[in-house]
Amino acid sequence: MTDDGTADSAADILMRNVEVRLENNITDDRYYLRSKNVAQPVRNDFSEPQWRITQEFQKKTVYDAARAFTAGSPLLTFSNGATNALTFTLQSGSANVTEYSDPVEGYGIILQNTTWTAWKDATDGTALMATVVNTQATITTAN
Repeated sequence: MTDDGTADSAADILMRNVEVRLENNITDDRYYLRSKNVAQPVRNDFSEPQWRITQEFQKKTVYDAARAFTAGSPLLTFSNGATNALTFTLQSGSANVTEYSDPVEGYGIILQNTTWTAWKDATDGTALMATVVNTQATITTAN
């Protein structure tokens, strides 16, 4: 199951590449005299989760979302088939298109390159959530 953030039908989403990046901005220069170890890092800015999606052009929905700065919710799920006993899901409840390009290099397939930047979603309280389901338990972690 995939969603490029636009809620288009699965038949209209032909993803070629997905990159999910989470950058936690922390200070790592906490050295002190007489200390053997570095002190625990402290967050010094907001975290920056981003989705970079490359897909075949099917509809102009992503283009419209980029122009109107419409919020979307990218989703990527890997499962083992019909039983869904083993599932790994990454999702952002609220994200906006911050970069968009539609390179046309000649004849053939047109690719869309889209970067979504996720923000804290009020529903799940996080910008990027990972859920792992196996036959033993369900584990959800939020950034």
